[in-house]
Amino acid sequence: MEKNRKILFFYSSILVITIFMVVFYNKSKPLMIWTIDNFLIPAQYILFIFILLGIYFIINLLKKRTNKYIFLVILIGVISYSGFQHFKINNNRYNYIFYDFANNTLISIEPGSFYFPEEDYINPIGYQQMIQHKTDNINIFMMYNLSNKWGINDFIKKYGQISLNPDNLEMNVGNIINSFFPRKNVYFSYNDYDHIKMYIKNLRFKINGLLYKIAYENEYISSYIFKEYSYRGIFDAKNNDGTKGIVATYSKKLAIQASDYINEKRYSEATKNFKFALLFPENNIKTDIYYNLYLVYKELNDENNQIKYLKETIDSNKSFGEAYQELGEIYKKDGNIPAANEMFEAALKYGNTSKPVPEQTNSGNNDETEQYLKSGDTKYGLDDYKGAIEDYTKALNLNPEFVVAYSHRAVTEYRLEDYKAAINDCNMAIKYNPNLAEAYFNRGFIKNKLGDKQGAVEDLKKAGELGINKAYDKIKEIQGQ
Repeated sequence: MEKNRKILFFYSSILVITIFMVVFYNKSKPLMIWTIDNFLIPAQYILFIFILLGIYFIINLLKKRTNKYIFLVILIGVISYSGFQHFKINNNRYNYIFYDFANNTLISIEPGSFYFPEEDYINPIGYQQMIQHKTDNINIFMMYNLSNKWGINDFIKKYGQISLNPDNLEMNVGNIINSFFPRKNVYFSYNDYDHIKMYIKNLRFKINGLLYKIAYENEYISSYIFKEYSYRGIFDAKNNDGTKGIVATYSKKLAIQASDYINEKRYSEATKNFKFALLFPENNIKTDIYYNLYLVYKELNDENNQIKYLKETIDSNKSFGEAYQELGEIYKKDGNIPAANEMFEAALKYGNTSKPVPEQTNSGNNDETEQYLKSGDTKYGLDDYKGAIEDYTKALNLNPEFVVAYSHRAVTEYRLEDYKAAINDCNMAIKYNPNLAEAYFNRGFIKNKLGDKQGAVEDLKKAGELGINKAYDKIKEIQGQ
C-alpha cells in the first residue's frame, strides 16, 4: 500500500511538472522561449531522471525475476532501435556547414573590430566564442542588449564611456559607430536598420562576405573574401532542413554585393559574383540572378549573353513576362520577326501578375541617375527592398521629376506594406507624367489592397486605356469579389 502511494505521488508529480512546463512555455514571449531553448536545457535532464525513476518503479512492481529480464530486454531493444534511427537522421559528424559558417563569418572581421550578431548568426558565433575561444580579438556584443540599462552598463564597462540611452537603441548603435569608426570597423549580420542610418550620415551598410560592414559611400569592398571561405559539404551533399538557410545565405550575399557592383559600374565583378551565386544548391533567387545577368550584359552590349540569360530566366520561371518581352525586343531588332512575335505573345500571356512589379523603362536621365534606377531594380529582384528604396531615393535626389523612380519606389514600398508612402509616390509620378500607365496600375492595385474598390477600378481603367491590358483582368477580379 505504501509503495502504491509513492508511485501515485511520483506520477502525479510528473503530470503537474509537465503541465506547468508546457503551459509556461506556450505562454512565454518569443524572447523568453529563445532563452528557454538555449539556456534551460538541463530541464530535459530533469525529465530524463523522472523517466529513469519510472523504469525503476516498474521493475520493482514485477515480482518474478524472469519478467524483469524480459522487460529490460524489451526496453534495451526499443532504446537501441530508436537511438539507431535517430542517429541516422542526426549524424552530423561530417557536416561542417554550421562550423564553417561560423569560421567564415569570423574571417570576414578584422581583429579589433566590433560585431553585432543576430538571429542565424548567434549560435554558431556563440559556439566559437565560448567553446573554441576564437573571438578573443573581436569585440562581439548583442545589439539588442543596448536597449536595456544593464546592457548599456556592460558595454561601457568593456569599451569605455559613451553617450547611450536605454530608450533609443538605434541612436545608441549610431553613437557607437560614430565614436569608433573608422578607428575600428563595425559589422552587422543584416542591413535593415533604417533608423540607425539616420545617425550615420555619409556611411553605408556594404556587403563584406557574409556580413555587412560600415563603409564610406564610395568605398570599394572586394569580393575576394568569398574565395577564402571553406565550403565543405555544400556543393556535394544534399542539405537538410537545418542547413538550407545557411547555404542560401552565401548566394544571397553574393548577389546583393553584385548589385552594388552594378551601381559602381564594376560589371566584370558583378558577373563573377552572380555566376558564383548560381553554383550554390540552395538558391531560391536563381531567376532574379539570371535576369540581372541579362541586365549586366545589356550594359556591356553583349547580345549573345543577353539572349543566353534571358532564356535561362525563362527556363527558371516560365511565367516571367518581362524576360519574354526583352527577348522579343532583341529578336525584333535582329529581324527575326516570327521569334519576336512568339515572345511578345508569351509576354502578354504571362504579363498578368498578382502583385505590381517595376517595369524597365527608358527615362532619358543622365547615366548616374539611370544607374541608381537599375541598381534599385536589381536589389528589388533580390528582395533587398530597403536597399532598393535607398537607390530609388538617390535617383530622385538627382532628378526630383524622375517619374519612373517614383513608380518603382512605390512598388517597393508596397512590398514593405508602407501603403501611404506607396500612394504618395504614385501621385508624384502621375503629377509629373499624367500618362504613365504603370503609376495608375500600381496605385489601383494599392487602393484595392486598402479596400477602396471604386478608386482602384478608376485607376486600373485608366491604366488599361494607356496600354496595360492586364489592368482589365484585375478590374474583373475586383468586381467579382
